[in-house]
Amino acid sequence: MKGLFFNSGLHRYRGICCRRAAVKFKTDLRYFELIGVTGNSGGSDGDTVLDNTGNKKGYFKVLLAGILWGSTGIYVKFLGIMGADSALISCTRYVFGFVIILIWGLLTSGRSVLRINLRTLICCAVMGLFCQTVFNLGYTEAIDKVGMSMAAILLYTAPVYTAVWSLLFFREKFSALKTCAFVINIAGCALAVTGGAFYGISLSLYGVLMGILAALMYSLSPIIGRFATEESSPVTIAIYMFLFAAIFTTAFSRPWVSGAGIIGMKFLVLGILYGLIPTAAAYILYFGGVSQVNEISRVPVIASVEAVTAALIGVVAFNENMNIWKIFGIALVILSIYLMNRRSTGNKIQNNRK
Repeated sequence: MKGLFFNSGLHRYRGICCRRAAVKFKTDLRYFELIGVTGNSGGSDGDTVLDNTGNKKGYFKVLLAGILWGSTGIYVKFLGIMGADSALISCTRYVFGFVIILIWGLLTSGRSVLRINLRTLICCAVMGLFCQTVFNLGYTEAIDKVGMSMAAILLYTAPVYTAVWSLLFFREKFSALKTCAFVINIAGCALAVTGGAFYGISLSLYGVLMGILAALMYSLSPIIGRFATEESSPVTIAIYMFLFAAIFTTAFSRPWVSGAGIIGMKFLVLGILYGLIPTAAAYILYFGGVSQVNEISRVPVIASVEAVTAALIGVVAFNENMNIWKIFGIALVILSIYLMNRRSTGNKIQNNRK
């Protein structure tokens, strides 16, 4: 009988200890979620951005990729001076980018870097065709039909389309802060690229449609890239995307015809640098960042630092005019990136109350 009471009391004591431990565990877990240690990507209100180390690294990689993309104009400018048209320049970029990243992948990871499943391979083919080839062709057509200024404005509406795709595929919600950052970013990119010189704009319906098509193709890149990086490394994704992009752009440009009398040692050196810096290195960083972030809709805004870099390179390297509108545009782009990387006041208060 005494043993029965002892055992009963022991079971009650154990039960009380277990309940207390469970309460403490839940309290500790809630604390770690609030400070971002658990990596909870819930963020259903869309306001928590840099809530863990991986997320910060992801957005920083996207930022670096945007900076490298900003140097694209250097290679396009000099390759154009040599006589290459836009189709040949695109083909050069992807062919050299594919070769460089393939060699890098084989040296660092061996043949395992080439392993890929069918679903991811389809994602890479779609990105190679639409997000690279169709994007380049559409943007080139837009520049030709409606002018550089209007084409740039249409292209930099891409973050809005990405936000819509993110809402549909990842259920990311809009917030007042995010919407404000989108508007500021579009205005800032337009001013940074054009310097406020909106002359030469025409209202060709075909040109406008091509500009919108380019923006749509650009906006799909982080969405498809997110699906692709779920099962493969950023290097593997970049290898196959560049492979398909090289195939499609080669079919359009026919370099054996358009490159006759142009391709020489200087062309090859520029092509290698073009394939290395704003192509292979940039996309490894980009896909690595996309695989780590919680909110895909923020990616194009952060990557828009490309417009700032391009504007500054234009001034330093090519003596382009830096007027007050261009400075104002650069400031707006930086502001929009800052807004995309901070918590809203309302969300802070809500978390503190919890």
